Amino acid sequence: MTPSLPWRRRSMLDRRALIGSLAVGGFALAARAQPAPDPRGPGAPVPTAPTPPLPSSSAASKSIPPAPDAPALIALAQAQFARLDRRILRHDRLAVVDFGQPSWVPRLHLIDLEAGRLDTRLVAHGCGSDPDFTGWLQGFSNAWGSQASSEGAYRTAAPYHGAHGLSLRLDGLDPTNDNARRRDVVIHTADYVSPQVVRDAGKLGWSEGCFAIDSADRARVLAHLGSGRLLFAARLGAPAAAPAPPLTQRSESAVG
Repeated sequence: MTPSLPWRRRSMLDRRALIGSLAVGGFALAARAQPAPDPRGPGAPVPTAPTPPLPSSSAASKSIPPAPDAPALIALAQAQFARLDRRILRHDRLAVVDFGQPSWVPRLHLIDLEAGRLDTRLVAHGCGSDPDFTGWLQGFSNAWGSQASSEGAYRTAAPYHGAHGLSLRLDGLDPTNDNARRRDVVIHTADYVSPQVVRDAGKLGWSEGCFAIDSADRARVLAHLGSGRLLFAARLGAPAAAPAPPLTQRSESAVG
């Protein structure tokens, strides 16, 4: 889905003005992301918010996914670029994964700062982050063998052909995800990620900590990110209302 955006770059985005205007408007995420002293030390990722309980299936109804807040995502991106300094040199395009949303909601935001575009796709989280298979991410881990998703900033690396076909390696840049290479956390496609899976099961399947995407989105996502760009993953505040979608067939078994 590609919402029309209220912003357009002319020749160069006035990044400082955008961040300042959002901060004045009271946007909490952007304010947290400003380079103020952090008692946890440098390189700490954006704080996350508690995950609400899964809506009951009996209350499930047809839902419209919440529209992404484009100015807020841009402000977050620019704050991360400033925090990471020269560890990310390509600032034209990036991705933000909002794990504050459930898996049945598109939450992989592909942001093109040069063209002024935002495109949002489905992405799975790790089974270690959702042991009860609710569709909501319950927590993060950077531990080897946890099979959980990790939060923080990643730099995209080289593409490669593996068990899931063409995939993209990632380097974790924060203490919360710096085991990404050792854990083989990558972007790959999986048959448990698609709109049809959401219709049939009410949520996506699990990954083992990777950013698993729909095979139909592979060309788009990998071309957008390439190598040397930012992927930032976090729970971005309280989720918007996202009731579970109607099911054609309820299945509680994960396809790991």
